[in-house]
Amino acid sequence: MRIFIIPIVSFIFLCSGCGVKQELHFDGFIGNNDRSTVEVSLPEKWKVVNASLEPDQLNLEYDRGSGIEKQTFSISHQSPELDINMEFRGVIKLDGLTLLYFTKPGDPQLTDNLQLSTAKSSTWLKIREEYAIFRTGNWLMIHFTIENTSVGNLLFTNLRKKFYSGTDTAQTVTFKHIDDALVLNFGKNYSEKRSFPIHGFIKPHESLGNNGGANSFSKNKLSWTWHYQIDSNQL
Repeated sequence: MRIFIIPIVSFIFLCSGCGVKQELHFDGFIGNNDRSTVEVSLPEKWKVVNASLEPDQLNLEYDRGSGIEKQTFSISHQSPELDINMEFRGVIKLDGLTLLYFTKPGDPQLTDNLQLSTAKSSTWLKIREEYAIFRTGNWLMIHFTIENTSVGNLLFTNLRKKFYSGTDTAQTVTFKHIDDALVLNFGKNYSEKRSFPIHGFIKPHESLGNNGGANSFSKNKLSWTWHYQIDSNQL
């Protein structure tokens, strides 16, 4: 399964604003031709109405209380996996971070039909950690981010160097299902460990099956996105 990570270089406004400052921007894209996660910074009260992907852009419809507006974000790297048939499945919002989820055509999930979801944010002086987990249909998805705070940016804190050294960023990293949690070991010699509870997401007769995902690292932000297919053990 091909994994790709796409940097963002620019965006184009399609909405006809009247001089109102836009507080919406595209933070990044990560995924593959089966599952994709798009990060958008969006004020908490603004509602995502719809979204779609094309080979070189994200189209977003949102409502900030005065009607539906549209905005298009250009993606610097064109990829055939980003075709117009990738379907928008839902959204999780956390402290201004909006996570949009897309899946391959034919998946029997419905937009905004998030059966279960959880999210949490922890902020320290220099860094902030956030995670979001949701289940829709027979898929479980997790997104985890470590990001500089304004203080970290002011002090030029390099998160890539803080958590990794040399070629460590090329190490194989996956979320492991241990008891009622997804556990991630990462960083220098896998010395960092985070545990994310998924109690209630998996029924007694179910188990986690095929999975995949990707990560994206920069000096200011580290991100992991992973998805699991949920299998039924009933005969």
